[in-house]
Amino acid sequence: MKSSLNSDSPSRADPASEPGPSTPEEACSDVAPALLPPDTSGDDSLRASLPHAPTRWHRVAAAAALVVALVPAIAGAVVLLRGREDRVVREAVINGLFLRLESADWLHDSMVHTETGYQMPASMTPGMPLAGQQRLAVEVSLRNTSRRRQEFNVEELELRSPDDAIWPSTSSEVTETTLNPGEMVSAVVQFDVPEKLPSARLVWNRAGSKVALLRTRPEDHEQKPSVARPDKWPQDVASLPPGNPSTGARLFATSYGCAACHGDPRIPDSNMVGPHLGEVGRVALTRVPGKSSPQYIYDSILFPNAFIAPNCAHGVACATPSMMPSYGEILPLQEMADLIAYLSDLTSATGTPVAPNR
Repeated sequence: MKSSLNSDSPSRADPASEPGPSTPEEACSDVAPALLPPDTSGDDSLRASLPHAPTRWHRVAAAAALVVALVPAIAGAVVLLRGREDRVVREAVINGLFLRLESADWLHDSMVHTETGYQMPASMTPGMPLAGQQRLAVEVSLRNTSRRRQEFNVEELELRSPDDAIWPSTSSEVTETTLNPGEMVSAVVQFDVPEKLPSARLVWNRAGSKVALLRTRPEDHEQKPSVARPDKWPQDVASLPPGNPSTGARLFATSYGCAACHGDPRIPDSNMVGPHLGEVGRVALTRVPGKSSPQYIYDSILFPNAFIAPNCAHGVACATPSMMPSYGEILPLQEMADLIAYLSDLTSATGTPVAPNR
């Protein structure tokens, strides 16, 4: 077979057959002539056309152009962060600390309870919001999901108005705490705001990261539907619907301000005005012969003067007539049942149910 290549032509270049440079200068010019700088010693026009070294004004102009280019990116980042704050989530993790919003309730305005519109003085309802204010009570749970200790301060929770005014918490079960890895804690945090506040959002602001947990507004209680509130309460507590003790505990601590007078059933001597209720489920059974504990509690809520407890705050005898308002005027049927279910279960000094004997 005849090759397509010329047999007289070598298949690869033979270095020995090629003439080499006679001087080092010729070698340089042959190898990389494009790398050698042009000789401008005698050509002023060529020298003038070469680029100059960057001056101070060049650097300023470049920096200004960089800033202009970064402005949209920075604005986008701000919008992104703001969008994260505006997007409402129920739970979040920031820097190894998990937070979940368990509940949020506006405290019902129980300061006015009579047909004549008598307003109870602040001395009779310590811890309640002042006139013209509404209280938002939120319950949060925290868990340390990291491998190191985490600090939490209640000031991380902020209630913000539409114009970004911040309303700090007025009270909390936990002001600041340290959580070990895996440790959990829950707390009720309260905020007092003007009742005319159009709306608010609850923000968790931790180490510069912000997460919106809730959007809400103070309720207009005068416009609340009353269909769930009976015109006439049944005489027998057994006629109420089944109650949920867990819901009742939340209503007691947050929605109706019961703890403001009676204290925390789990903490002895925490009552400020009325009797402590840590053992009310057991004590109520001994007050009136033949009356069950749930019935006694039910009657006491509807008719505070029907039974006057012997001892109120600080061991002082309870006043007659009772300073407690009649919650039958504001309680819905189901919430009455929930409160009774919760209070009936309080049978020990620390407000926790006693396990039945087996």
